[in-house]
Amino acid sequence: MPVRFSALEHHADGQLRQACYELAGSPRDGWEIRRDDRPHLTLGPGYELLRTRTCGICATDLARHRMPFPLPQVTGHEVVAELEQGGLAGVEINASHAARGLPHEQWCAPCRAGLGTHCEDRSVLGIDRLPGGFAPWILAPIGAIVPLPGDLPLLEATLLEPFAAAWHAVGMIAPRPGDTVAVLGPGRLGTLIVAALAAHRRRSGVAFDLLAVAREPARAALARRLGADAVHVPGSGGDTTPLADVVVETTGAAAALATALALARREVHLKSTSGEPACGLRHATELVVDELCIVPPDAPEAARPGTVRVASLRALDAAIRPDPAVARAAVSPRGTIVVDATADAGSPLLDAVARRGLRVTSSRCGDFRAALPVLHELARDGAIGALVRAVIEPSELAEGYARARRPGAGKIVVRHPA
Repeated sequence: MPVRFSALEHHADGQLRQACYELAGSPRDGWEIRRDDRPHLTLGPGYELLRTRTCGICATDLARHRMPFPLPQVTGHEVVAELEQGGLAGVEINASHAARGLPHEQWCAPCRAGLGTHCEDRSVLGIDRLPGGFAPWILAPIGAIVPLPGDLPLLEATLLEPFAAAWHAVGMIAPRPGDTVAVLGPGRLGTLIVAALAAHRRRSGVAFDLLAVAREPARAALARRLGADAVHVPGSGGDTTPLADVVVETTGAAAALATALALARREVHLKSTSGEPACGLRHATELVVDELCIVPPDAPEAARPGTVRVASLRALDAAIRPDPAVARAAVSPRGTIVVDATADAGSPLLDAVARRGLRVTSSRCGDFRAALPVLHELARDGAIGALVRAVIEPSELAEGYARARRPGAGKIVVRHPA
């Protein structure tokens, strides 16, 4: 029987407006989605209808109108949903061939290689076409539904999606003994990265210093509570002296990449998908979405097959997301871009890579099943729940967006009626 509901959509002008949806179909036969009584989206098999319980507001939601994906859309991807058989589940966001449980012969090359997050035919819950968790019902890929422990509190469970992204980033960074790792801008995601780094340090026994770079006292205090050894307050004129081996940039602010490059000795790791240019790079968001790596010419990865060499910001943008009118292949997801030693001078990004030997890495979504035991452990300690500052009704989403944009706002969670 079709499910009908109303939900607030994100539009290209950044505003939220109400629309009516109807979802009809089955996991076996596929689904038809109607919007305001008109055909909207056809989905193949492999999706299960779930009632949404909570959904966190993320910086990606706030910047959705700057993303390179169709609008309008019901957003929200930090979802906890109710299972028909009882209990709750987190929902991983990438609707890949693998996540939908399709026959193996229908999988694309990335799915066959275990890179379902880079599926050639994926939609993304609350980000790319697939309606998200600010609606009372979602269609979840059947393999993306992760049952949650019964003793995991609901609000902490809502942090699973961003915490999985944080845990994935830690694995990509792989701190070395004696390193200093700095988290630039410990806000909603940055605070979780601090918690993930501290948990990795406890679990692995790798000794490294953990530094939070923050101006707001509330963020600094929470970062310390979650495991930061110290807090660095940046100067009003900006910092120019490296203070960490690895800097994780989580803010998405226009000037933050330049700051991260100045503070790092070996690596800058990007996590933000704000949709905004950074250091003159137009496709910084797409770089993170595809989890690309930018390295100097003497890096070991520079000799690997399939790398793309660039010598200008324009060429770097083209390698990340080529102009369809230009016959040039982009670098593959999780691929490597080499900045030539003769790169144009004057770009902080190119100068840092080509002349200082800095690496720029990136990561996006994480594995819920890998991150869940760690989040469960942190929830028992109680500190991570302090990140959630407010719980609102779905009708209050616009107010929630406004509050989430304020400095030090913490996590705002939309809770649907049970």
